[in-house]
Amino acid sequence: GTVRLWNRPEVQREVAKMLEEQLDASVCEEEADLLLEIMKVFQRYSVPGEGAARRQRVLRPPQFKTTMEALDVRNPRLIDGLFEDFDYSKDGEVDMAEVAAKLKAFLLGPDQTQVFQECFSMFDGDGSGEVCAVELAMVKHRGERTLERLGITPRMIAEMTHLFKYSDTDRSGTIDFGEFCQFMLTRPSMLKAMFPMVVRNYARARNIPAEPTEEEAQAARRRCAAA
Repeated sequence: GTVRLWNRPEVQREVAKMLEEQLDASVCEEEADLLLEIMKVFQRYSVPGEGAARRQRVLRPPQFKTTMEALDVRNPRLIDGLFEDFDYSKDGEVDMAEVAAKLKAFLLGPDQTQVFQECFSMFDGDGSGEVCAVELAMVKHRGERTLERLGITPRMIAEMTHLFKYSDTDRSGTIDFGEFCQFMLTRPSMLKAMFPMVVRNYARARNIPAEPTEEEAQAARRRCAAA
């Protein structure tokens, strides 16, 4: 049977309903919890629809942008491309059913392992398949601009530090990819922290423009120089 979410008091009824319609027997309880955590952020910034759809919550470009920024996705070009991709009905707004379908597609879809691997690789500096304390410390001490260019946020570093402290299950002094995946699938705050990297990888796979144009890059450099 399908995963049942209606009895969860902390989740608004509409969020649970829209997500439940997208789930099937292949989705376990932990995976449903992951989607719910992200869905609640989208719901928080949504607004009522218009006309007959007024009871339905939607996100128009300003609300979608605010939602993405709340999830540490700040690249305007990427946000615009993601909005176009999420809005598969092409009516200029994204409803919660569209959000649920997209989140399921790129968080629980067939590319999940590859997406998680690319997130893990950002911390696995030597490509050994394990992250050690030295590698994590090196990431922490990189400059702000370098971290921004790599797409690594303070929230990601905080979650990786927590992972290293509490989830070195074999006491090896390192975190391997299996331990990382287990954390991603059982700790919603970890997936929320990694969300910017997840959507960047999703955008790359879907050929959604994510890099700034040369004009945008020059404008950003001028702002940095003036600061």
